[in-house]
Amino acid sequence: MKYDFVILGAGLFGSVLAGEMNKTEKKCLVAGKRNHFGGNTYFEDVEGINVDKYGANNEKIWDYVNSF
Repeated sequence: MKYDFVILGAGLFGSVLAGEMNKTEKKCLVAGKRNHFGGNTYFEDVEGINVDKYGANNEKIWDYVNSF
C-alpha cells in the first residue's frame, strides 16, 4: 500500500495530524512506541469507567482525540 505521509509518533500531535489528513483523503501510516494512540491523553477502561492514565485530564482534549 502507498502512503502520502509516514508519521513517527502516535502521541497527540501525530494522532491529530493523521486524523486531519484522513479528512482530506490522504493516506497515513502512523508508527508509535506505545500500544495506543493519543500519547499522554490516554484513558484506560476500568470496569466501564474511563481512567486517566497519564494525567492529561482535560475533557475537551479527550473528546477531540476520541473524534478520530
